[in-house]
Amino acid sequence: MKGFYYICDFLNTAVQIWFVLQLANGLFDAKVTGKRLYIGQAAVIGMVAFFKCTNDVLYKVLFSNGMLVLMALLVAIGGKLLYESRYIDAFCYNIWGFTLLALIDFFVQTAVYQVLKEQGRQTDILLSSSTERGCYLLVFAVLLIPVGIKAGSWLARWRGTVFQYRRQGGLLLIPMFICMVYFQNIYLFYDSEQLLGSWRLFVQGGALFCILFWIYRVKNRTDEENRILQMKVEMLESNYLALRQVYDEKERLLHDMKNHMYTFRDILSRGGMAEALEYIEEILGELGKSGSMIQTHHTMLDLILNRKLQEAQVAGIPVRCEYDDMSGLELTTMELCALFANLLDNAIEANERCPEEVERRLDVECRRRERMLIVTVQNRMTAKAAGKGITILERTEKGKPGHGYGMKSIRKVVNSYGGSIEADIRGDLFQIKVLLSGFGEFGQTDTD
Repeated sequence: MKGFYYICDFLNTAVQIWFVLQLANGLFDAKVTGKRLYIGQAAVIGMVAFFKCTNDVLYKVLFSNGMLVLMALLVAIGGKLLYESRYIDAFCYNIWGFTLLALIDFFVQTAVYQVLKEQGRQTDILLSSSTERGCYLLVFAVLLIPVGIKAGSWLARWRGTVFQYRRQGGLLLIPMFICMVYFQNIYLFYDSEQLLGSWRLFVQGGALFCILFWIYRVKNRTDEENRILQMKVEMLESNYLALRQVYDEKERLLHDMKNHMYTFRDILSRGGMAEALEYIEEILGELGKSGSMIQTHHTMLDLILNRKLQEAQVAGIPVRCEYDDMSGLELTTMELCALFANLLDNAIEANERCPEEVERRLDVECRRRERMLIVTVQNRMTAKAAGKGITILERTEKGKPGHGYGMKSIRKVVNSYGGSIEADIRGDLFQIKVLLSGFGEFGQTDTD
């Protein structure tokens, strides 16, 4: 019945690889879609599972740490071809997934070993290439399928939070890997009672870690809420002043409308049609200068854009802003400020450094393409800064921020959502484009 066992081993390995790819499916955006994605996943699953099972047959091993790491590497290579992700991210999440599955497998085997021992029955039925172990692997694979579907959906919904705490998750891999190596003692027929005692310590340690992590999250959330509240107050005050200025200017023009009508009558009575049209254009120009408020249907983004673009206009920088409906944007307030405020601050500072004879310019575009947020900012820059090329994104002088002040914060947000940054310099015109997965799969509504 060796053939039955190896078939079950192959199916179990294939489902475990599929499970890990479901994690990638939830965390990263696919480079290909539809049948091409499924074919790519099937190819990765088939090749890696065949490689692992061939190794099991040749070397007669049930589990290998080296093979687990090698599988994570191979799946990461395949995942990099299928998904928009960094290789290191794909590898870390693969290791995390395979290690978690291995720990669950060892726990089940330890529990079964202890139960069989207490009943005086053969204890190694799951610790050899037997029909019983084949059936166990088959049941494990079947139960893993709905878990993988749920896990992928959950990660797709909470990917921003998952990326935010990926450093802590990476640190958690160290004790998990150590525990995995220790619990392999089940294959050496180690005392199952002592192993179960160790499992209790492991579970208690895991529970303590969860409690400490929860306290850490509560503290971080409280601090973030306080910072957000302060920012909202400042931005609301800024927007109120900007709105007040707009209303005052319009009210002044409306108040003067009576005088304007008398002026029109006098000009037209003299037959001065051209002069009357010129006068109308002058009034329309004044109305246009009074500006309009940006309304992206995302409250916090509106506050940030209106405040920063108002600062640009006060600095004498012509502004053009185009945008799509941003409702459903999943970035937190801190992430919105880190991204948009820093991008616009960099652009405003670069314009202000330009000589007076250079025409200043600030163009902003916020586009939505399905789940992707695309932010493009263009601005003028000095010839000296342009000569430094893309290296201007970093600090250029000790203690003096270059064009890229705040780029570290921008990159942190972009990396948290599996995105990318593209920069280009043409003459004295600098352009930076940010792409990231900022929208939910089903377009959730805006939450302030």
